[in-house]
Amino acid sequence: MVELFHWETQDAKINLSGSGMEPFERIEQLNKLDGDPKELLAELYRVEPDNIIFTHGAQESMLIAFAALKPREVYIPLPVYPPVVDQARLLGINVKFIDNVYDASRGVIAMVNPNNPTGELVNLEELTSNSIVIADEIFKPFINRDFSYTPGTIILMSTSKFFSIRNRKIGWIIGEKKIIKRIRDMRDLISPPPISNQELINYIVPNIEQFYNRNMHIIRKNLGILKKLNREFHVIYNEYMPVAVLYRDGLDDMIFAQKLLDKHSILLTPTTYFYMPSGLRISLGRRDDTLIKAAIKAANTLLSELIS
Repeated sequence: MVELFHWETQDAKINLSGSGMEPFERIEQLNKLDGDPKELLAELYRVEPDNIIFTHGAQESMLIAFAALKPREVYIPLPVYPPVVDQARLLGINVKFIDNVYDASRGVIAMVNPNNPTGELVNLEELTSNSIVIADEIFKPFINRDFSYTPGTIILMSTSKFFSIRNRKIGWIIGEKKIIKRIRDMRDLISPPPISNQELINYIVPNIEQFYNRNMHIIRKNLGILKKLNREFHVIYNEYMPVAVLYRDGLDDMIFAQKLLDKHSILLTPTTYFYMPSGLRISLGRRDDTLIKAAIKAANTLLSELIS
């Protein structure tokens, strides 16, 4: 199991280690569009249906894209969601870490955009002149609800995170038709159809604003609490992401997070897992605001105890 996933599945009274929104329970309450799901997505992104392929989720999409492209090496900007690195190495792809994505040489770039955990959003049009960019855009609707497609990219997306629906999800990949054909062939070898839950597209496309309003109500409330109660940390945040980073220069985040879990039964994610030491990722996506209140107060107290 990826170390990050093992960490996030530990038992805790308060678990704010995840990065998505609290799941939407009853999608049948939403308006539902008739029509073919792929055609609805094509209209949303202003591409043709042949530019789209369905998968089970964004993480599977990244693996299949890597396997289809088969690059010798891939440039990955830091910090990074760890499965991106692990999947590339699993396939024998040489990983080159870069601090600035614009420093990448001609080749393949793989990234989560906006970044997980910092929320930094990169303009993909500035990268595609020299590179093929694989971009997981699962957090993009929190910051920018422009679902247009950038030529020269391979866009990965899913109903997770922004369109969080209890126990159901579907992913999709958008790219140039020749690349999508290669990806489709690889998908059919690795994870053949049928791909379930395509009808979720019929629910999310007409209700993007409803999901946005729901998410923003929860995030803004928790963000306000974080800013009000935080005393000890520098907050790294890009509005309106569902996660923030509590950063303290020189902090051993792995030890600190373990102490927070052992002493207070509060689970936050050390950003060392993202190749970014000294921080703690905290979820802003839970409706119950008493959780973030307790987590921030406990983190403040623990840090003041450790430095006193």
